[in-house]
Amino acid sequence: MSNANLVDMVDLTVSLRLPGAPDDESVTALAKAAAAGGVGVAVVGVEGLSLVDGPAVSAAVMAMRAARAVGVRLIPAICPIRTGGTLADLRAAERAWRDGHESEADVVTAVWRLTEPTDDALLLRRIGDLARARGAIVVVPSVDRSLSAGAVAVEGAVATRLGLAAMPEAAEAIGVARIIEVARLTGARFVVSGVFTAAGAALIEQHAAVGVSGVVNAANLLCDEGALLRRPYDTRLLQAPPLSTSTSRLALLAAVKRGALLVSSGHRHVPKRERDLEMTRATPGGTALASTAALLSSVLTPAEFLHAACIGPAALLGCTPTARVLLPAVDDDLSILVRELSA
Repeated sequence: MSNANLVDMVDLTVSLRLPGAPDDESVTALAKAAAAGGVGVAVVGVEGLSLVDGPAVSAAVMAMRAARAVGVRLIPAICPIRTGGTLADLRAAERAWRDGHESEADVVTAVWRLTEPTDDALLLRRIGDLARARGAIVVVPSVDRSLSAGAVAVEGAVATRLGLAAMPEAAEAIGVARIIEVARLTGARFVVSGVFTAAGAALIEQHAAVGVSGVVNAANLLCDEGALLRRPYDTRLLQAPPLSTSTSRLALLAAVKRGALLVSSGHRHVPKRERDLEMTRATPGGTALASTAALLSSVLTPAEFLHAACIGPAALLGCTPTARVLLPAVDDDLSILVRELSA
């Protein structure tokens, strides 16, 4: 990625589930994948639980210890709402977060992360008010919940031809506009995760001064919805957000090159039992920590990658990454998919 082939990716949106079966991803496997892929810092959300729950706190502590053993720093993301959309009691979560960083040498900004989109502007406002008061950043999915529910593709000719449940691109424009206005209202810093449309990217770029940043997943820079026509009903192409249109993919890539969007791996392990199903029942996602940095070297210059995946995210977190050698892309779901699509 550079003259010395060094990289230290700071990944803002990694997902971890509590292992419940032998084919679930372990925290050790996640940490080793990050190390192999040149990821020095990763913000990890424990899916299905807020960090106020005992099992989530235990999983976060385990993950941080496993990561330190291989030279990776994991930052647990606090989910500020409980199931049902009510604000959680954040005091226990914040204590756990502080305990996990008491030995760190530099300041790290707390990250609050909503794992599901919300259409509740009042709830977002309350979260924003609290986040500003406590110096946290809030990571929120880009789409409007009601327009995106059940969708596996972008509305258009490809989804229609394959008979796939789809969402209009307007789902992101509406979701992003809501986040921007709440950020303006509260003064909180919001990070819009999973940006996948040209319109969403443009809104974020136009309102950067409001305190809103955007993150695009690697899959949306490397593939577009045309892959669904080449490999119909291949659930490995099921992503959250869905694969972009070709027009939006080019717009997202241009926005990253201009420094208007940051980049994430979008890593979310999906066990075989949840992948080998119909498209509407399969779980979206895939492993990507080990290969994102290497794969993006084919579409971004070293300077572009450095800003989008290292310097920009590190500045948001207030951390100081340490460069490490970038190895060739290690096999994971993303690298295998990109290789097969290019064959």
